[in-house]
Amino acid sequence: MIRSGRTHILHCITFIAAGAAAFGVASTATAFQNRTGCYASTPTWNAPKGAIVSGKSLGPINAVLTAVGESRTHTMISNGTWATHSTTLEPSVFGTIPNAAIPLNPVELAQGQPGLSQIPMGGAFAYWLGAQETYTQVIPPPPFPQIFCGDGCKAQAAADWLWADVPYQQVRSASNDLANAVALPWPFGSGTGHSVSYFYSLGFNDANGTFRHLPYGFYQYRWGVDKVQGADVESVDDNGIVCSQTPAWAYAHWIAKPDRLAIVPGTETIETHQYSHDDTVKAATALVRSVYDECRNADSGFFADIVKGLLNVDQNAICKGAAYQVLNCFLMGETGDEVCADSSTAPLASYTRNTRARGANSLSPDTLMGLSGRPRTGSTVGPWANFSEVALQWNGGGSNYGCFW
Repeated sequence: MIRSGRTHILHCITFIAAGAAAFGVASTATAFQNRTGCYASTPTWNAPKGAIVSGKSLGPINAVLTAVGESRTHTMISNGTWATHSTTLEPSVFGTIPNAAIPLNPVELAQGQPGLSQIPMGGAFAYWLGAQETYTQVIPPPPFPQIFCGDGCKAQAAADWLWADVPYQQVRSASNDLANAVALPWPFGSGTGHSVSYFYSLGFNDANGTFRHLPYGFYQYRWGVDKVQGADVESVDDNGIVCSQTPAWAYAHWIAKPDRLAIVPGTETIETHQYSHDDTVKAATALVRSVYDECRNADSGFFADIVKGLLNVDQNAICKGAAYQVLNCFLMGETGDEVCADSSTAPLASYTRNTRARGANSLSPDTLMGLSGRPRTGSTVGPWANFSEVALQWNGGGSNYGCFW
């Protein structure tokens, strides 16, 4: 089903660029969130169609980004009063009692949900609630006479493609039911008036015409070239899409349309960033340390409920296993039938010793937006790299209720 003229969770996790896994953090916009994903917000934000909304969060995400000199942890592309992004819920425990060898559900870790999705303003507000800082880009007006579709035009065209041309399915929000079942302040307290909320699950149609949802794929941070170039096809180790790839994926598809507007020749692609071996090791080490520390120090949420509630569980072993299981999913992707089930320390040790091994090659929020010393001009930086930014604000009369998962 394709939308045309219509009047989508949880965070962008980057292995070496945009973020990292976080457990039991309920008050900030981070990966693997377990908090309620719904809110009633004012109906609009100061993010024009095509602009990127980005933010910064604390925790393991911050540690990984600091290791590679970057800062932004998530991006959404504005569709006006909706937003498109890719994000994931925290994976559940694998089995009844945590096992240090495979503490996390490997399929949920490998194919994160809700993945690529479009969310209303209430969902976007809920997502960013508690983030350290949030920004929206300012798209400059086009020059006149307008001979070519410039950067602002391109950004809006990518957003339009995501809204009008992408196969989708309407999904009832799971967090909406949670919101009405727990004691929360308005708009949840009465439990009335917000009984149903939906978002849109996005993907592509395969060769047989079957809809294929694009989940959140951790390995994209290790090797994310294909999606940035617009590839839809999934492979055994290269599944899904992440937040920073979403605008680039849309741009590549818009570029391929035969009836698109004319652009300056040579600006058809967005390039990923090639990280060094040393930077990749730094980021990997920071990721392991941060996930382990979050797990050990959790006072609420996933690990508090599961690990601390079971006296016969070795918390140190569980937390170490979880940290390396997340890391190995980034490093190796979906390794056949084992999916992302490996919690061994051997892959990182082997990669660290092999100084000739290639570093990660991916697209982070900072690279997409020309931040942290990344190129802001050139033929392959993409339309978002040279825009200015302002603080994210919400405005308008009335309210918009929505959820992001």
